[in-house]
Amino acid sequence: MSTHYHTYHDLIIQALAGEISPADRSRLQHWLDRSDKNRRVYEQYKAVWSLGPGRSSVTKADADVALASVWQRIEAEEQRQPATRKLLNPVHGSRLRKMHWISGAAAAILLLLATSLFFIMRDPGSTYLHALAEKDKEVIQLDDGSQVHLKAGASITYPYPFGRRERSLELSGNAYFEVASDESRPFIIKTREAEILVLATSFYVEQDLPGYPLAVSVTSGRVNIHSLDGDFDEAILEAGQRGMLRETKREVITSDFEDMNILAWKTSRLIFNDESLENVFRLLEQNFDVSVEAPDEVMELRLTARFVEEDFRDIMRSISLAFGLELKEENKSFTLIRP
Repeated sequence: MSTHYHTYHDLIIQALAGEISPADRSRLQHWLDRSDKNRRVYEQYKAVWSLGPGRSSVTKADADVALASVWQRIEAEEQRQPATRKLLNPVHGSRLRKMHWISGAAAAILLLLATSLFFIMRDPGSTYLHALAEKDKEVIQLDDGSQVHLKAGASITYPYPFGRRERSLELSGNAYFEVASDESRPFIIKTREAEILVLATSFYVEQDLPGYPLAVSVTSGRVNIHSLDGDFDEAILEAGQRGMLRETKREVITSDFEDMNILAWKTSRLIFNDESLENVFRLLEQNFDVSVEAPDEVMELRLTARFVEEDFRDIMRSISLAFGLELKEENKSFTLIRP
């Protein structure tokens, strides 16, 4: 973490709150004049500060965790070309109506800059956060110690903090959950099709499979899936099982879950053992949001390989070289043919 930025964090907050002393204002101004980089940091804080001036309590631990992430993000951003980033992503719905600034000014800024927590809303007695992974995966740390790994395009909406009786959130898209143990408060995930009830477990939720609007793969613990409107029977999944909700017959099909390749977007690990290229490409499409095309004779080829921390394009190049194929790329579409 950069102690250089950390030193001036409090001065920026004091200045934005109008509570800075003349001496400290002079120190801050001197720091701003030293580089455009420092001014960009200040403008980031100022932009988030303008979202709302309210005050309420936040723990020092929350602020420290967010602060550490902010400095890492700032320094990482300086190594890349500047990119446009969406700061606000409103949540629309009858139960989420009024904006509310929930945290102390410093922690609010840190949380907004450090993660994809862009919009804060309040219904009477409840404060909600919305987290969106726009272009890349995001890891969201919840206040109960649970972690949510959002796949690109996925989002969650949840109360902050969780209630005394349950820990519930709404999920759109695909995400992997690592739920902290708390027997007094069940963890509930609400999707368009069903509710998923757990106590302490790890599992993957998918909502983009053709013919199956919901699939849950359990890596540890136990998961209970039940219908929101009673149109299918409740399903209980143990570790090593996968439940897929059939769209037509409205039933949950249960099977063994062994293929960890569906989590490659999270683990950056793919292992194939005499797998047809048709199945390989299907998994690559699911994990990397790309399209792969090839003639039947190529699809029937079989691959044994291991890829760890490999870029998708490097994986495709390796496959094309291994089988002597010609690789063509256009945007996010890839084609493999015999030369």
